[in-house]
Amino acid sequence: VEVMVIDDELSPERENKATDDIATKAALQSDSVPNANLAPKQLSMQPSSNNKPTSGKEHSEMHVGPSKPTVNTFQLVEKYGGDLSLIPAVPLLPKLTDNQMYFLEEVLQIDNSSQTEGWQKDWSGNLNLLDKEIALKSEKNPSDDAKTMTFLDLIMEDAANRGDAELTGFRGVYLLMSYICNLQDTPPSAKKIMAYSILRPSRNVEERYDFLMEAKKRVGYDPQVLREDGWTTTKSESPEGSSGGAYLIGEKVIWDKYEAIIIGYLYDHEGIGDLWKLIYIDDQVPFDLEADEIQEGFRRYNRREERRKQKQREDAGPTIAKTGPRYSRNKYTVEGIEYGIVLAMSSNSNARRGVKWPARVMSMSEIEEMGTTASKRTHSKNSIALVFLAPYWNGANAKKGKASSATASNPYSSGPLFQFEYVEAIPECIQKYSHDKLSMEELRAEFRFSGLPQPAFTRFINAHRIAVSLKQYALKHLPPATMNGDNPDAFASLTDSHLMTIRTASFPSALLHLPYEYILQHLPSPLENTMVESDEEECEPILDLPSILEAMKPP
Repeated sequence: VEVMVIDDELSPERENKATDDIATKAALQSDSVPNANLAPKQLSMQPSSNNKPTSGKEHSEMHVGPSKPTVNTFQLVEKYGGDLSLIPAVPLLPKLTDNQMYFLEEVLQIDNSSQTEGWQKDWSGNLNLLDKEIALKSEKNPSDDAKTMTFLDLIMEDAANRGDAELTGFRGVYLLMSYICNLQDTPPSAKKIMAYSILRPSRNVEERYDFLMEAKKRVGYDPQVLREDGWTTTKSESPEGSSGGAYLIGEKVIWDKYEAIIIGYLYDHEGIGDLWKLIYIDDQVPFDLEADEIQEGFRRYNRREERRKQKQREDAGPTIAKTGPRYSRNKYTVEGIEYGIVLAMSSNSNARRGVKWPARVMSMSEIEEMGTTASKRTHSKNSIALVFLAPYWNGANAKKGKASSATASNPYSSGPLFQFEYVEAIPECIQKYSHDKLSMEELRAEFRFSGLPQPAFTRFINAHRIAVSLKQYALKHLPPATMNGDNPDAFASLTDSHLMTIRTASFPSALLHLPYEYILQHLPSPLENTMVESDEEECEPILDLPSILEAMKPP
């Protein structure tokens, strides 16, 4: 076999291998750039100064300190049993000759005229050809339907018949890996992992097969391979964009009924969509998910965790409520709560995680009038009752006949215009509503940043139309919510209510029961508005709710 050795000379430091291993592991755990002279003869999977994350976004410089540990791919893979052992120096697999290339394409049944049956655009896609189904036609009865077998299983079966676990027995796999190792986009560390799996000695065919399968897994989760391939492998300190970006590293999802954890993030420069790298916790098999799939995985995981917690509560039996200064109430509030409108995150399974939506905070008197006092016992005292305005995630209710025929054509606009929900009063779930006018330019920018599908834009604009009009009504026509005394916190404790429920605006019942759906139908569609180049800001008039109420009075 024609090979080329990667390392030509021994390093003087190699005599102290134990020291090298410890230093390399420490460098991996810190996810920093170690001294390149620590282990020159071994594949240490350590970062290189030339292989920094290329997410396409500006990354703040990471300062690792004992007071603020970071989460990175090495820690996660090591925690859940991935193989990150050091790999010794291995020869570089040579470039294929024309005859070898012809033989490989014949065995793999490569059709270069087909996008699906030809060579893939990236190195990892070509590595997945190990699992390609190969059609096996019968020599005796060519007309019979061909049986199929994966390429790797076919090679293994042939090697088992020969009793050959070396290169001659696994020649097809050797040629495929040689082809992949000589592609320009293949990370250097992936080349070493693949070369070691096919060149290392094995006792039998089964052990060689295990080496190949472990290598196929490792190139998908190894932190150094991911970094060289452009992935971000360290959790960011804050969410990046509406999808979260590298901030999701370390989060768990449920996919294909199994639990998995996010270990990497890849920013998409071409606009197709960002990717997240995950591994299944049980067997460390790596896979990729897109933004929508990640959100679905979060919903599945949250539903399972809620079922688990519910079962724990049922098994624990009834508990006695604890009171006293030791069990203090959450006093979190937001600026502008006296106008009754906030931005909140719904826990509905169809709502996109991280996207906050306009909502109205219900007052204590309104909750009591609705007869929902008893239901409060099933919710935390730190949760408040909200009414989401024109939500996009409740379109499934249209199947029950709750949607009007005028909006049923758009699934995101087919649900009820208002939706009641309890939301925990924490900064991650409830924030200030800052809009005082309907600036279409600002709203379009916010919608693009949210990552929601375009059909949800109509509901997005209608939600803000209602929110701004209610906020302006409270600002101009309602007295400040101070009728409960000079100490609303004491009144909240006395009435067993949250502070925001006491301080929020108390809107007239007639105002809340206006035919908003009918009103919105007679406003111009936001999708029909065109951008006009002008020095003046494009703002839509706010609904004149006082005039509508006045017009409803009998003559």
